Formats: sequence, C-alpha cells, structure tokens
Amino acid sequence: LLRTSDEKHNIDVQQSVTKLSSARPKSDGSINILLLGESGVGKSTFINAFVNYLKFDKLKAAEKNPIVLIPVSFIMTTDDNFTEHVVKFEGNDTLSNEDHDNLGHSVTQH
Repeated sequence: LLRTSDEKHNIDVQQSVTKLSSARPKSDGSINILLLGESGVGKSTFINAFVNYLKFDKLKAAEKNPIVLIPVSFIMTTDDNFTEHVVKFEGNDTLSNEDHDNLGHSVTQH
C-alpha cells in the first residue's frame, strides 16, 4: 500500500484493496495446466502417467488396472536388434482422437 500523510488517501486505498480482494473469484481448488508440444511428443502419455501417479501408491497396482484418460499408442524398441513393439493404452474412451494406425500423426489438425 502507498503510505502518505493524507489519511483520506490511505482510507481510499485500503477500501480499494478490500473491494478487489472480495471481487476475486473464489478458487475451487482446481488448476489448469497447459501442455504444448508438437504432435507425437507424448503430451497424452504424460497426462495418463500423471493421473496414474496421483491415483496409485505402487506401480504394481497401476499396472493391474491403469487409468487411461486419453487413449495413446507409441512404438517401443527392445533388445540389441531394436525390435519394435506397438504399445497401446486404449481405455474406454469412445471419443478418442488418437490414430493408432499412423503413430505420431495429428488427428486434431487438418
């Protein structure tokens, strides 16, 4: 707050601060997080992993019945020959915008 020798000014400033504080929307405890990145970099995979991290105490519990908010698929390579395996987490979402036949291709941009 600005302090001046003018008492009326100090009262006006204090009243303005009080009005602004009461006009501020009340928080419901939720936050918004914006994830930016090119198509196929793992934004949806990150969201699914984060939700499972929050929900389950142990990895074994998450492996048995993972939460899949956004169906995803990606290629994982294994062994010295770099054998490729498609990993899919499809969940129950019937509104999925993932194209599992063309990995890394955006289906939200035309």
